[in-house]
Amino acid sequence: MNTPSHYNAIPLNVYKDRVTHFSINKPIHNSPAKVNPISPVTYKEKEAWFATQSPKSVSCIIGKTKKETFTDIQIRRTKGFPGIGKYDITKADNRISKGIGKSYK
Repeated sequence: MNTPSHYNAIPLNVYKDRVTHFSINKPIHNSPAKVNPISPVTYKEKEAWFATQSPKSVSCIIGKTKKETFTDIQIRRTKGFPGIGKYDITKADNRISKGIGKSYK
């Protein structure tokens, strides 16, 4: 495996004359010109009142779905599950405490 070759030296005499010193210039901030500054002469009182404080129509939508409580939702979710008395406890106990079978070798 070969090592990559080194970089060639940069000829500093080409760049030295161009970069003898640097200066920091003040940043230029271009602020946008005020299009319509508010003053007592240009203030439009009626338009401002209608835009900010005029009574607006309030619309609220009342849903037409049936109200459901938490218990109703849970009853609907568990409706397909059999009740507690439907399970045969002896079969469940045999399956739980059966242990490891001889299926492995």
